[in-house]
Amino acid sequence: MHEVAYAYDLGVGVARDSRKAIRWYRKAAEAGHLGSIFNLAIAYEEGSGVRKSLVRAFRFYRRGARLGDAACASNLGLAYIEGSGVDPSARNGLRWLRIASSRGDSKASYNLGLAYEIGHGVKPDTHRAKFWYNAASRLGSKKARSALSRLACPKTAKRAPR
Repeated sequence: MHEVAYAYDLGVGVARDSRKAIRWYRKAAEAGHLGSIFNLAIAYEEGSGVRKSLVRAFRFYRRGARLGDAACASNLGLAYIEGSGVDPSARNGLRWLRIASSRGDSKASYNLGLAYEIGHGVKPDTHRAKFWYNAASRLGSKKARSALSRLACPKTAKRAPR
């Protein structure tokens, strides 16, 4: 089912049709397919093939995260931090980012480093920021490598993004 949805989503072997893609993603998500759950969350977050709904996106991210999907957990963490479809909660956001990082998500590790660097939801801590940036870097994050360079040469580097 997910493969059919993906084909309609991208127009691979069939005419591109976002409505059919969403219908097939829903069927696959009901069967517990993590990729379809993630893709539905993205669709609702962006309003792609469905009416935009940050609340529905949040619910799909939460479902996928609870089922073990690292990308869903990472985006769930960001949704909590940003208050996207849910009341903001840095505590819950950081918890889900840690879970996603433990599942190998470089984006989550990078965002944890950034939180510690700028003190978002935690006390600023350069040592912990470097720890998380190193974790993200080991997972292939170029942004984390740049952040580590910035922290190594603070006087000549640009400020951390906010």
